[in-house]
Amino acid sequence: MKKEKKEVKKTKPIEIKYGLNQVTTLVENKQAKLVVIAHDVDPIELVLWLPSLCKAKQVPYCFVKCKSKLG
Repeated sequence: MKKEKKEVKKTKPIEIKYGLNQVTTLVENKQAKLVVIAHDVDPIELVLWLPSLCKAKQVPYCFVKCKSKLG
């Protein structure tokens, strides 16, 4: 008797991407599942536009109190 081979569906591992340029690209391509933004970014102008981009592309986002909470 031959054993039947079962197909195993491989799923991609969950990855965390960081960096403003990479996150922006993922949001624009609607590949981001959640964007987490630190509250104490200096200068704040770097991420000031990111929530409006997330709203436009319908990507959920949230803020955390400080950058150390993300680590």
